[in-house]
Amino acid sequence: MYYFNSLLFNNLSSILDLTQDQLSMAVFGNAHRYKQLLVDQNLVLVSDFLLICNRMHISASKFISLSADSYYRDKPSEYIIDDKLFSPISFGIDSLKKMYGSDGLAGPITKKEFAKGIGVSTPTLYLWINKGQGTIKISKLIDICNTFGVNMGSFITDENIPLPLNDVIVPKAGKFPKKQFDEIVELREIVSHSQKEIAKLKQEKRSLELSIKGNMVSDEQLSYQSQKTSVRNWTFNKDLLDNLPNMLHTSRDDLFKNVGLTNPSASYYDGNITVKTLIDICNKHQISSKHFIIRQPEQAFEIRELSFYQSKPFKGIAFHPEYIADLFGKNSLTGQTLPEILDVIGYSEMKIRSWRNIEKSSFRINDLIEVCDALSVTPSCFITDDNRTATLYSCTSAEFFMEESRLLLQENIRLREEIKRLKKK
Repeated sequence: MYYFNSLLFNNLSSILDLTQDQLSMAVFGNAHRYKQLLVDQNLVLVSDFLLICNRMHISASKFISLSADSYYRDKPSEYIIDDKLFSPISFGIDSLKKMYGSDGLAGPITKKEFAKGIGVSTPTLYLWINKGQGTIKISKLIDICNTFGVNMGSFITDENIPLPLNDVIVPKAGKFPKKQFDEIVELREIVSHSQKEIAKLKQEKRSLELSIKGNMVSDEQLSYQSQKTSVRNWTFNKDLLDNLPNMLHTSRDDLFKNVGLTNPSASYYDGNITVKTLIDICNKHQISSKHFIIRQPEQAFEIRELSFYQSKPFKGIAFHPEYIADLFGKNSLTGQTLPEILDVIGYSEMKIRSWRNIEKSSFRINDLIEVCDALSVTPSCFITDDNRTATLYSCTSAEFFMEESRLLLQENIRLREEIKRLKKK
């Protein structure tokens, strides 16, 4: 359950070594607004709250916490974030619209039911949505999160210090009919699990960003080159595939026959095998796919002994041709429509359909590389490979953050699919 740190809010001027008038002028441009809010914190609008956070460079998470006990430290450095590191905090008013409807965060409820659940009229809800953050109070936003068991991060975006995840995943009983209540509880449990995973990735991503901005990352701490910001194209390590039969003491034909190919010569195409065949080879010989599909290196890699490429313990690798559908649509990895995607990559819709065939996908290595380079996605969008590889394959900071952002987007896609699946039951 979320709480507002009223003690911090009341003592903010003294913590910052400012008078109340000075703080009010610095934030609101007048000498009286902050004093008004001190008299009654229930008057604090989201717009007031964001002005304080953004102009004083204080994370929203310092004010909104899971602790019922208000507290503060009389030490500015505990709250103020350096200008070079601070990221503006924003409020997404459109998130209110996502609370209700068939795919609503609060469950499959109507706009009227949502308004009733938080104790306001439908016209008031319309006013919030139409007028934006200037009309909704921060206390009411906290009440919405606590009532429906949603995260404050669904409304407020703060990349400085992640807002805590709501520990209430069950909405207040008695607000809805039993059937709707049970559906909401089930959906919230799924959402909560996924959001924890997403928050973990975001926190790791943000920590690395701050380290890079602050120039505090050494080559010894990270396995990628933090000083470089370019994004290189993908390439296929054909030399490794060509030398694999020798490492395994077998012939090239037998290498492919052992993974089910009846006519290896016809399927090879100068290394341009299907992605499925590559993954089958990887699983057969416990080699990560990350050794084969890599960022363009500055110089060719020396081929090493088999043990260098084998992962121990090995984790099974999966190819997901159905995830090709994640490339297009409203909430897709690219945000583009299928016709727009086809125009960029220069393929037909029929070709895309053949790629998505789960049983006999025609998606080849060259197709994968062309798609990733053209659409700024990564092989991880289609291949699940959790095996670790040697630090030989370094990546730039820009490449790392691209990978992380695509994983977050795809996690949201899977979450929406799971919610729709449950609603069909």
